[in-house]
Amino acid sequence: MSSKQTTMLLQSSQTKQIETRYEQGVMVSMVDKDGKLIPEQGGARSISPAPVVIRKGLDIDKIMMHLSDTFNSWDYRQGEYY
Repeated sequence: MSSKQTTMLLQSSQTKQIETRYEQGVMVSMVDKDGKLIPEQGGARSISPAPVVIRKGLDIDKIMMHLSDTFNSWDYRQGEYY
């Protein structure tokens, strides 16, 4: 395989990953750094610890809409898994 073919293959693979990334499920961490469940925020803002959105997905808006009834503060760390 030539270097041009390899480059085209890599670019095609990266494009597919970007296009299909949001087809994956949504990931939200509901525990703090010690592994304890995050308490309800009671309508307050700027509360820590807060739920962490780790990975967006197709249903992120729907999930955020439902969870925002209980949690006003959020932490966004796309790609930070564990």
